[in-house]
Amino acid sequence: MVDIKFIAQKAGVSIATVSRVLNHSKPVSKKLEEKVLETVIKYNYYPKSSDRFTASKRTFIISILIEDHINQFQSEILRNFTQHIAQAGYQALINIVGTSMKQKETAIHELTARHVDGIIALFPLNELSAKRLQSLSKIPFLHSEPLVKGVSYNQINFDASYKAGEYLISLGHKKIGCVFFEDYGRNCYLDARYEGFIQALKDHNIKVNKNYFYKSDIKMHNGWNIVNEISNTDDRPSALFCVSDELAIGMISALFQKGITVPGEISIIGYDGIPLGQQMKPSLTSVYQPFEFWIKRIADELIAEIEHKNLEPICEAVILENLPYIRICESCTSPHQSIKENWIWR
Repeated sequence: MVDIKFIAQKAGVSIATVSRVLNHSKPVSKKLEEKVLETVIKYNYYPKSSDRFTASKRTFIISILIEDHINQFQSEILRNFTQHIAQAGYQALINIVGTSMKQKETAIHELTARHVDGIIALFPLNELSAKRLQSLSKIPFLHSEPLVKGVSYNQINFDASYKAGEYLISLGHKKIGCVFFEDYGRNCYLDARYEGFIQALKDHNIKVNKNYFYKSDIKMHNGWNIVNEISNTDDRPSALFCVSDELAIGMISALFQKGITVPGEISIIGYDGIPLGQQMKPSLTSVYQPFEFWIKRIADELIAEIEHKNLEPICEAVILENLPYIRICESCTSPHQSIKENWIWR
């Protein structure tokens, strides 16, 4: 029988350690916590009685967990995901959760009690946090890493951001900066965007000037704070990579109001490819994500897990056809050179 003693034996720890990890009663090392959570998931140990329900009680509801701010990219994901699961006979239940892990854990317990059939988290999670949430319930749970089985979303983001760095370098920029996630270090896909971009600069012998690097939340209005810093110095970057389109759009608007032209004085490149970026002036050069394909795949994988079915793995050729690419518009340029709108740079 799989009980707490069994889990302790398999993990090579004491029963007290398992209890501490599952109940947050006392702190343990990250190494021990990860070992216990991996064992809990491997042997399907879910001690809460509310989690023991049968297939006959299926609700055909899939919960989508989002944090308290929904940006335009997430709204596109929600729309597509909801459509795909509806075609398979499921309803979407959208749950807004706080930013703390305790609030997220509470949401998992509540959804388990409601007997939803599946859960997907649309916010950054590092590996340990994802394992903790997954260990709370036997309900199928997906998050951004891995995006789908056998495909690393972190690696996709790293590679695409590396190309963004190479693109700015190809235009002749030397004073290149980045606006990255203020919670850098969570080991999520937003970190991968920053790290891929930095690696491109290093590989092409471009000086990484920390004065050109700015931390921010990825919300649109936060571009103002960074623009205030830029406008108060004569030593400005000539090009900036923003880890989200919303942040890039907010910065272009703020720069305009400060009298700093884009791309004349500063080139801006974003990441996501949201529709709003194409509707503004200058239109936003961005790393475009073909998210429709990936959202359908995520929906298919979650439903396959719910229904205990096998899904054919994605072949490499299909993956390559659906990787992010740089959509060149008007917000990036090099001196004395205009850029044709809507080129694709791979």
